[in-house]
Amino acid sequence: MSKRNLIMGMIYRYSVPKIAVFFESLKATGYSGDIVMVVAQIPDDMKAYLIARGVKLIHKPQMALWKSSMQSQRYLFYRDYLKNRVADYDYVMLSDVRDVCFQANPFEGLTSRKIQYFIESEGVTIGEEEHNAWWCRKLMKPEDQAIMTSSPIICSGVIIGGAKEVVRYLDIFRQEFRKLTPRRRMRIGGGDQTIHQCIAHVRKNVDGEIIRNHERVATMGTASRESYVFNGDKLVMSGSGHMPPVLHQYDRHPDISDTLERTYS
Repeated sequence: MSKRNLIMGMIYRYSVPKIAVFFESLKATGYSGDIVMVVAQIPDDMKAYLIARGVKLIHKPQMALWKSSMQSQRYLFYRDYLKNRVADYDYVMLSDVRDVCFQANPFEGLTSRKIQYFIESEGVTIGEEEHNAWWCRKLMKPEDQAIMTSSPIICSGVIIGGAKEVVRYLDIFRQEFRKLTPRRRMRIGGGDQTIHQCIAHVRKNVDGEIIRNHERVATMGTASRESYVFNGDKLVMSGSGHMPPVLHQYDRHPDISDTLERTYS
């Protein structure tokens, strides 16, 4: 029996229009693997929408109590689901939902099972970007900060790797998360991003590789609008014509967001 691929994400208080681009664009790629969503405080029409698209739901009503730590807690839920199912899957993608659009199957062409760490801003280090630098100072020990501040920013919004490697990554994430004081877990946003970057740049105890922006994933938040053009209904790089399979943070560019929402509404 051949193994399937898996996409996991979290939906908290979103309405259907907020996540339609994610699911409708994924469907348009022909993706036939599993989709599992951690959900909390979603309306009945959202539940019906997801179930109709074959999405498995993991209900976590207590998630509302965690405030800013929800972004980190989701990784613990992913681990709980995957740890006894690792043999069922080939590759796994952990993804944001609200601001992700698929232009092709995200697993297409994968040969390496390593964790893929996707660069967010080419040529910008953690220490040079205000938010990442602040999270690093607040959450990391000085010896870890020294390494991280000169390292490239890696986005935690999309992670792809072999199932075994992803579970290993999630085990390490949980260990790092538990090192934080309860106050820091609850009150400081950006914990997921900071732990993610610590694993990639400092711990290096999971087999991974750093992937340039706009190859498999286009993290668009800090890129100029001039970097992208539409070729038919696909967004490509204006210089090379390369089409990234996954668009992340597309909503930072209003006209691109409007076009994608019209296409996949």
